[in-house]
Amino acid sequence: MSPPRPHQVVAIAYDRLCTFEFGCVTELFALERPELGVDWYRFAVCAIEPGPLRAAGGITVSAPHKLAMLDRADTIIIPGWRDPDELPPAALLKKLRAAYARGARLCSIC
Repeated sequence: MSPPRPHQVVAIAYDRLCTFEFGCVTELFALERPELGVDWYRFAVCAIEPGPLRAAGGITVSAPHKLAMLDRADTIIIPGWRDPDELPPAALLKKLRAAYARGARLCSIC
């Protein structure tokens, strides 16, 4: 019997990214923990817009994946949102609804 595949966590990056929330997600899921001897997570970042993306504090973020990465995610994390009065893009909402329908976890840090 082969070991289960590691859980795929995908964080969403966007223009005007909330750096504190994004940093927390990265710290939790992207750092390797070889001392634990368990391969729990795979971590990826996908962009909802072409980059480079401007983030809070003058930081620039470059995400290696596009929204298609959400199709393989077991957990999707939205690190805050840039404006509570602005709806996310329709393409992102469609991917989030599809992920939810197939049983993926959806999380937000706001």
